[in-house]
Amino acid sequence: MIGKTWLRIAILTMLLATSAAPAKTVREQMHDPGFHIYSVIFAFSIDQASKLRTFRVVEVDDPASGTNNAVNIPVPAAYVEAARKKMQAKHSEPTLKDGKPAEHFTYFLYEPGHPGAVISDLDQPIDRQP
Repeated sequence: MIGKTWLRIAILTMLLATSAAPAKTVREQMHDPGFHIYSVIFAFSIDQASKLRTFRVVEVDDPASGTNNAVNIPVPAAYVEAARKKMQAKHSEPTLKDGKPAEHFTYFLYEPGHPGAVISDLDQPIDRQP
């Protein structure tokens, strides 16, 4: 009797483990109601030591709108700090303009329901962003 009980537990555990759905990618979630991503455009400069010198939000766009018109979406400080860290990790080469670090632009995606997640890969779940 004990053997059958353990067998049932093992089968139930195996079924539960295989039935757990993998996390949806950001691309898959884009079709879910209530999930909306925005492009946050940043201006940055890199100094001669390849360190991030400046980093600021320029504007927020709504890619789903089909335009590049800015939208009034507040970007939390936690998101900006996480984006700054991601940008610092890139180790960009400095470029100078008139002897000063040149300003460049980049963007990361933002989903208000996940204020600390900096989305850069649509084919990864939001909690596994590189």
